[in-house]
Amino acid sequence: MLPADPSIILVDGFVPEIALRIVRKAKERGIPIVFDGGSWKASTSELLPFVDYAIVSERFRPPGVNEPDVIDAIHDFGPKAVAVTRGGQSIFWSLGDARGTIELTSIVAVDTLGAGDIFHGAFCYRFEGDFVKSLEFAAKVSAESCRYVGTREWISHWTNSVS
Repeated sequence: MLPADPSIILVDGFVPEIALRIVRKAKERGIPIVFDGGSWKASTSELLPFVDYAIVSERFRPPGVNEPDVIDAIHDFGPKAVAVTRGGQSIFWSLGDARGTIELTSIVAVDTLGAGDIFHGAFCYRFEGDFVKSLEFAAKVSAESCRYVGTREWISHWTNSVS
């Protein structure tokens, strides 16, 4: 089910049977697991205990949890690090006892289609153990993608200045 040597796993829980099989294997092998949470799903409570890094949208809420308590509630399920993305607004993050905010670069957004997926992909691409630096990188890449129409046009304009 897993490639021989993945450096990181990203799951979203849309197909819980497969996601759970993947995270169990990844956890056994010590592979970092990132969760992309757009909205709470019935299987999310089964998946989160395996997750190391939960990156969720502001719409993501465990049942019965109010907005100010979302980060703590997610930590209670097991992830050691949590980030809440909020569209074009700052990102809230928590890692152990540390908490912070990442301010976003102001851009003129032409198309936000795929911005969340690009964010998560960039986070995983950059991740080398530093949660906050990876979030900062992902925010820059995702913002750059929003400056162009479609989910791929930005790539042809990409420079490594976003690092």
